[in-house]
Amino acid sequence: MDLRTVVSSKGQVVIPIEMRKALGLHIGSELLLHLREDSVLEIESIKRSVTMFFGKGRRQESSVPLSVEEMDEAIAQAVSDND
Repeated sequence: MDLRTVVSSKGQVVIPIEMRKALGLHIGSELLLHLREDSVLEIESIKRSVTMFFGKGRRQESSVPLSVEEMDEAIAQAVSDND
């Protein structure tokens, strides 16, 4: 898929929706940019795994299990921290 885009005065580039959908990109998605020696810019989406969130719902100061609401808050915070 080849699509054209323009660099703004702020250095921003809009990734066309067709490519965002194909790559599974959304607001806050992280991209890895690599400039090759032949001046080709490679862009790779950084995929997040559910295992990255392992242990995020654990309470450090207590061995008391978390409530469902506390787990939801911990998950929301982990997603926010990783976006």
